Amino acid sequence: RAGECLVFDDSYEHEVWHSGDTDRVVLICDLWHPEVDLEKHVRPSLAPAQREALAAAEAGRHLPVQRRVYSTGASVVRRGD
Repeated sequence: RAGECLVFDDSYEHEVWHSGDTDRVVLICDLWHPEVDLEKHVRPSLAPAQREALAAAEAGRHLPVQRRVYSTGASVVRRGD
């Protein structure tokens, strides 16, 4: 509905579709749950690039510019400090 905001927990399996004829904008915010044990549940399953990003975040810095191109042809550029 126009002019309204919806907030939901997307950590559960779900699917989403948009059948409208206008753009749909989604802002994704990752929030940390304080009861999740980083060392026990998260860090062991991270890929090397994810470990690097986590280490940078813990040190209060950002990684350098990276560009990602998706199969749709869309691209995203992430800029560092």
